[in-house]
Amino acid sequence: MKTVTPLTGKSLLSQLINADRPVLTAKKFLGKEQEPGYFKSEELITFLQSYRKREIGGLKTVVLGMKEGLRVGGTIEVREDKGGREYVYVTMLRVNSSTGGKFIYEAGMIKFLHDYLDGKFIAGFTLEELVEEAKQV
Repeated sequence: MKTVTPLTGKSLLSQLINADRPVLTAKKFLGKEQEPGYFKSEELITFLQSYRKREIGGLKTVVLGMKEGLRVGGTIEVREDKGGREYVYVTMLRVNSSTGGKFIYEAGMIKFLHDYLDGKFIAGFTLEELVEEAKQV
């Protein structure tokens, strides 16, 4: 039986694996607390506006997986979509299943993904929370 803590929804295994990893806050992601960030607020909003609705859903799933500290499975292979944008499909591994989504492989998102893959942090935010922070002046 999977043990889940009521406050975080994270499995006990996930908590143990990620106990020593620093948490990247939305403010740090945006360079508000620590320079450099991955994006400035305005840049992030513009970048996300270029996403299609389905791509936003995939990105939400990946960022949530990063918040939960999930492992990434498979090969990160850069591809080009019909619009000519480079992307990778990120598969996040759960105990009994996998989830994931299309991750546009441009700008600060490249470093963000690779820093996560290198175990430098777990995300301390969802995509919605990140956008809300970016909207703050």
